[in-house]
Amino acid sequence: MKVFLTGATGYIGSVVAEYLLKTGHSVTGFARSDASAEKLKANGVEPTKDLLAAGDADAAIHLAANWGPQMAQFDEETVRTLIGHLKGSRKPFVYTSGTWVMGPTRGHVAGEMTPLRPPQVVAWRPAIEKLVLASTEEKIRACVIRPAMVYGRGGGTIGGFVHQARELGLVRIVGAGANHWSF
Repeated sequence: MKVFLTGATGYIGSVVAEYLLKTGHSVTGFARSDASAEKLKANGVEPTKDLLAAGDADAAIHLAANWGPQMAQFDEETVRTLIGHLKGSRKPFVYTSGTWVMGPTRGHVAGEMTPLRPPQVVAWRPAIEKLVLASTEEKIRACVIRPAMVYGRGGGTIGGFVHQARELGLVRIVGAGANHWSF
């Protein structure tokens, strides 16, 4: 299967690309820079700077994030472009959001039917999730995955906590320390 992947140089995306390649799939990765394109090539991923390549793949996975003030705009534009290229294809489209859209659960288990109360930093994500799920009406096999706190290989938020503890002797958190984290 040919898989188009955004975020293939990122923390989660690089592992997804590695796994896809290991299991015999070919991967085309969206590269926003020459440095990213070189990193993709070195990892066996065919780089492209054109989202149009998603239409040539058998499936698309959107894992990329553009951390900063334009993150919501980048995400919406990318999703709309991918949907436009996949429209009518019946191809799978996987969008990764995150469990942060659940908001504070105050220690209670949350599931798919739990009302969303996203904090401001990700308040825009539920609208993108709805956009992705609505693309099923455009004959796209779409789904939304909400990764929790992923960890491993020394990275992610957990890796940052470990690094802080080793370097500073403490871990900085938001709030009073009563946070609950999903793994």
